[in-house]
Amino acid sequence: MKYAAAVDIGRAKVQVALFDESYNIVDHQSFDSCIDDPNKTLDEIASRVLKFTKTICGIGISCPGILDAMKGTLLYTPNLGDKWCGLHVTEALSKRTGLPVYLENNANLAGLAEAVIGKGKDCKVIQFLRLSTNVGAGLIIDKKIFKGAHGFANEFSPIRITSSSGKESDKIGNHISETGILDKAKKAGLTAETVKEVDDLAKAGNEKAVLIMKETKEHLANLINAIIAFADPDMVVLGGSVPFEIEGFTEEIEEMVKSQMPEVVCPMVRICRSGLNENSNLIGACNLAFSKEVYGSR
Repeated sequence: MKYAAAVDIGRAKVQVALFDESYNIVDHQSFDSCIDDPNKTLDEIASRVLKFTKTICGIGISCPGILDAMKGTLLYTPNLGDKWCGLHVTEALSKRTGLPVYLENNANLAGLAEAVIGKGKDCKVIQFLRLSTNVGAGLIIDKKIFKGAHGFANEFSPIRITSSSGKESDKIGNHISETGILDKAKKAGLTAETVKEVDDLAKAGNEKAVLIMKETKEHLANLINAIIAFADPDMVVLGGSVPFEIEGFTEEIEEMVKSQMPEVVCPMVRICRSGLNENSNLIGACNLAFSKEVYGSR
């Protein structure tokens, strides 16, 4: 039996897990992130990995932001802060552990997990969208991450849309992410700590909340329509707090997307909620380590 370590570095916490080759979690630990001190964080990761009692073939790392996966370097990661930018994560952790280390964007890895053992395991093309603190995305083709020419494919954060007033444009994440929804609610004078509370207000008839949720769903449906037109995925998988907290959200989005599609295409539109969610980053990181061990670091 082979084993791999998987690491998920987030703003609030870091998760470190040991997987066997059947994707069973053998050991799982977490600790609070120290985003102001990357070296301290890497020291703690190394310490925990080295305490695993199994022989490990490699370490896969899931991290937010724009990165150079080939060089193992973080280029731009607002969730973690400036001190992480330019950091050669794979080299630094490999020196600490003596193990091969591989780095990839967290949304790409979550999509990979869905394609390998999740709801998309029988599909050729999977589009993953995470609607949480920010918007993350990953396009998986034949169980491999589509990176594009420079490794930045499916980086949706720069996409801008026109506001409902039609007078200005704004980043799409400010409309379909958890943070965006809550910011809108706050500006509208609503008292809500979660997206579910905003949705509950909308269902209770609060006009401001109704407008916020209506715009959220319309913008997301439009984005998915564009993705389907461009990539023609077998399935779109939604992860993150927004589809998980709001009952019926995924089903409603699917119907909205179909309403904009030619009738002949509608039977092929499949949108579902992730079945992995919290563990998807780790599972994807585990697969990254195993696949590199089998095929080499190309």
